[in-house]
Amino acid sequence: MEEAKKEKEKLTLERFLSKENAWLLDEKNTDRIITFSDAVFAIAITIIILQIEIPLNIPGTELKNEVVNLWPQILSYLISFAVIGRFWFTHLRLGSYVKHFDKGFIFLNMLFLLSVTFLPFPTDLYGSHSMSAFSLVFYCAAIGAVALISSIMWFYAYRHPKLLHEHVDKKILSYSGRQALLVTITFAIGIIVIVAVPELTPYFWFGYIAIDLITSNISRSYEKRKITQA
Repeated sequence: MEEAKKEKEKLTLERFLSKENAWLLDEKNTDRIITFSDAVFAIAITIIILQIEIPLNIPGTELKNEVVNLWPQILSYLISFAVIGRFWFTHLRLGSYVKHFDKGFIFLNMLFLLSVTFLPFPTDLYGSHSMSAFSLVFYCAAIGAVALISSIMWFYAYRHPKLLHEHVDKKILSYSGRQALLVTITFAIGIIVIVAVPELTPYFWFGYIAIDLITSNISRSYEKRKITQA
């Protein structure tokens, strides 16, 4: 009798939870989540240009020099614009594969957006102190964190195929997750190098671009071989 009562209570709870989460199955809500995410990206990518301070009360003869002196802030803006744009594109791709969001995926998406909206702060810090090893390390750590969360989102989608459209090849999700993780690893290596040799701070981005191109090509070649062998 007691067991039957417990079983009935369990079934009642399962039905309640099923009804409570039914809204997650509505594709309109998926569209709303993606639209909200796009809006957050748009705001974040706009805010970074506001970090560049326009020289005020400057004589016309000195204006040119003052604008030229803004190059570190302009550089950090361009880098952050490219970074946020890249993350938006990968998020757009991921969203095209996802049919439904569950609570875990919504949490990861919000965490991802939190890391994206944080980027204007390290962008401003790095632009104002471009020769500082600490500002570069902080900036790289912020970008690496965004890439790490992006990687977790890809792997989460890979591990939860019920959230995906029927036509989606799971190999794409696994590959994209590893690519995002590779970005995190690359920045982590860069941080270690800068901490060990602060004098390399001015040349960091040249090294990063070279390493990123090499690792991306190696990764693509490896994935192609895996697909061919499969």
